[in-house]
Amino acid sequence: MLCHGITTGAMFALISMLRRRTGTRSLACLGGLWHEAPVMGFFFLFFSLASLGLPGLANFSGEILVFLGAFRNQPVYGILAAAGVVFAAAYMLRMVQGLVWGQRPNPGRPWPDLTALEIAALVPLALLTLWLGLAPGLFLDPIDLPVQLLLERMTPLLAMNGGLP
Repeated sequence: MLCHGITTGAMFALISMLRRRTGTRSLACLGGLWHEAPVMGFFFLFFSLASLGLPGLANFSGEILVFLGAFRNQPVYGILAAAGVVFAAAYMLRMVQGLVWGQRPNPGRPWPDLTALEIAALVPLALLTLWLGLAPGLFLDPIDLPVQLLLERMTPLLAMNGGLP
């Protein structure tokens, strides 16, 4: 959830920055970001790929743990989760293709790229996304014991109620 919050927060910030420049959030009215504002285009691409769980970026470790747990305990849930990832990839990659590399439908005045202050706000989120993706153990190891203790306490309760749904 931490990783999801970081990448989603960055995406919402980028959407807000883009809306201030263009006056719209409609994908039909946007395109060509890589050409118009390449730094913003880079950050859109980076955080979109992180949101999809690209290996080496923050969301990957969480997604793989969810899949492993789901397939081990309830394979049907694992299949549903995998289908969800496929649909998420389809809409996210479609958004990136249109917004970042697509043609701008109504070329007008050029859009300004990110300001130094906006870059300064996004760089720490990007670095944290990389750090969490490349060294997830730094964050997962400290919570391992508390999670194991919680699961030990919940196991009898789950057994009384017939297990996980």
